[in-house]
Amino acid sequence: PPTPSAERPALPTPRRRRVLVVDDEPRVGESLCRFLAREMDAESVGSAAEALQRFRAGTVYDVVLCDLMMPEMTGQELYAIVGAELPEVAARFVFLTGGAFTARTQGWIKQLTQPCLEKPPDLDALREAIDEVMFAEAEVQAESDVPNT
Repeated sequence: PPTPSAERPALPTPRRRRVLVVDDEPRVGESLCRFLAREMDAESVGSAAEALQRFRAGTVYDVVLCDLMMPEMTGQELYAIVGAELPEVAARFVFLTGGAFTARTQGWIKQLTQPCLEKPPDLDALREAIDEVMFAEAEVQAESDVPNT
């Protein structure tokens, strides 16, 4: 039987992963950053607009943990803008939700290819979702490194 390392490309680990937490609730952002701090460099912003500003400025994050329901600009709206402008960044999103959303948002979540976790997230599930995004990124990178024949 194949070993797990044979099934998926190895994650590039010469540096710590960089994570951005986007949540309008400061305590949520702070607690997620504290949880991730042992393994990753994590920082938090309080709005989708602030996250978008960082992405447009070229700040690179390996993973973006994004709340779905925020005032002014929702996580769904942020994802749509980032998907249109910076699709490589959109592929790094993991969504967090406390629920209480419309039927339209529920339909959008069902079609979503990115991980979406309930708040407060189960910490093992959160790690798995981060790994899922990182493995997907590593697979894309590995495919782009293969020379065309």
